[in-house]
Amino acid sequence: MVTVDMCLLETCESGGCSNILHVSDLPNYINANGTSFVGVGTSVVAECVCAATEFSKPVDCSPTHCLNGGRCVKDEWGDVRYVYLL
Repeated sequence: MVTVDMCLLETCESGGCSNILHVSDLPNYINANGTSFVGVGTSVVAECVCAATEFSKPVDCSPTHCLNGGRCVKDEWGDVRYVYLL
């Protein structure tokens, strides 16, 4: 596997650089003479931040979190998990 490190090309004055994975909402579609592939569009971007001190806000349950009959549940510690009923 080839390592993708966009921070090698970035000069950050703060000294910290983190590779951030961005995932597109739109699928990538390739059609090649009867064979087709569908995948997720992604990109890696360098950001001048120290990821060890960057904490994102806690995730809350919303109507769009779960699809196909899933249910969003917040446990006693405030962590969000998803329950799918079969």
